[in-house]
Amino acid sequence: MSFNHKAYYETGELKTEMNIVDNKAEGPVNNYWPNGNLRHTSTYENGQVVGVVTDYDEDGSVISEHTWGDTVED
Repeated sequence: MSFNHKAYYETGELKTEMNIVDNKAEGPVNNYWPNGNLRHTSTYENGQVVGVVTDYDEDGSVISEHTWGDTVED
């Protein structure tokens, strides 16, 4: 089963949006400030964070960025 999940602030503004597949986050996950600007972006595969994770301040400027992924060594 898959669906698009959205959560909202009490004031009605979008807070979070993500896709859920088999009860796990899958694909892009976006979190927003109450003013509508992005707060945090990440990507999930099979419920695990992968790739670039970015955090933004309330004005929309990037404040941090780091990469997640497989760290298994041969």
